[in-house]
Amino acid sequence: MKNIFKLASLLTAAVMLVACRGNNDGPNQGQTGSGKLEITTDKTLIQSNGSDIATLTVTLDGAVVKEGLEFFDAKNNPLDIADGKFSVTTPGEYQVWATYGTAYSDKVTIRAITIPVPATPSDPKPASTDFKAKVLLTQFTGTACGYCPGMMLKLHPVLEDPAMADKLVWVASHSYGWNASYPDPASISSDFCDVLGAQHPSLNLDLKLKFLNTAANNTEALRGYINEYCEAKKDVASGIAVNVKLADDVVVAKVTIKAAETAEYRVGGFLLEDGLKATQISASETWMNTHNACIRHIDATNNYRGHKIGKINKGETVDYAFVWDLNKIWKQPLAEKKWKEWVEENLRVAFFVTCPDADGNYSVNNAVECAVNSQLKFEYK
Repeated sequence: MKNIFKLASLLTAAVMLVACRGNNDGPNQGQTGSGKLEITTDKTLIQSNGSDIATLTVTLDGAVVKEGLEFFDAKNNPLDIADGKFSVTTPGEYQVWATYGTAYSDKVTIRAITIPVPATPSDPKPASTDFKAKVLLTQFTGTACGYCPGMMLKLHPVLEDPAMADKLVWVASHSYGWNASYPDPASISSDFCDVLGAQHPSLNLDLKLKFLNTAANNTEALRGYINEYCEAKKDVASGIAVNVKLADDVVVAKVTIKAAETAEYRVGGFLLEDGLKATQISASETWMNTHNACIRHIDATNNYRGHKIGKINKGETVDYAFVWDLNKIWKQPLAEKKWKEWVEENLRVAFFVTCPDADGNYSVNNAVECAVNSQLKFEYK
């Protein structure tokens, strides 16, 4: 099993691909040389308690090296790492690289947090790759958008229909301006709108560069699109399991991805909040002034197609983790707009996995959501 962790905060993000390898001794052990030196770690997220250990493995041309290694940090300071066992007592982000003779490796990044790392949810069907497929539905809206209530009226019946809700993960990108009369509860997602080139109001399915402006005013057309997208990926959708913890104002989400087909994958995540109160211009119903699924932060690279996690073979799993420091997310510009701090019971997360489609463009392969301080097992058909 491969292990990959995405370590994210508002200011820092580090992603490293790591592969579990055995401890086979090779012909290069004990020899110096200038071949290809590689360093991997079985964990890139540990607890800073001094006893949680990330085990480093160094290979030269594929053969494990156990002696004659020297380790260094990002500033080239020597590190005392015995038997490749790395642990710390101070939280933070650490970069480690190794030398062996005249060969040197790239860096691995290990993040240490104060709270325990969430466990991977158990797999109810380890031998299966027959996952339930869901569509990522992004709503581009804003409290100062006079036409958005018209879209909301058409979208609301879809979101309230259990049969449809079971086929989609809904996130709301509030990205249409802000002023004193119409404070937007989540306008920090405006860059998301700009990169994708969205209009207001509009809907987007699976991050494909197609905006359903017509469906925004037609409930049955939207139902049809969602059913069409689900049907198209029902046999190739990857599985996504999640375990999310909130402690010390930090959200840590461990995500496990299980491939239904061999492909190159990416992963991204949203931190969402429900129940935000803000006056909606042109609102025709009182519920329109309560905003749910509001994007508080997106962690999915600058193009929002997700962070690269590489090739995953069918049936294999990859672990990934997202870390959100709420104090940093809510610091600015939220304080300037006098927005309240988060409400813990209203926080939830959504994650999506992308892979290349028939045209080579990355689109959403599957998506899931769950509340903070909860976990979600793989959803099979």
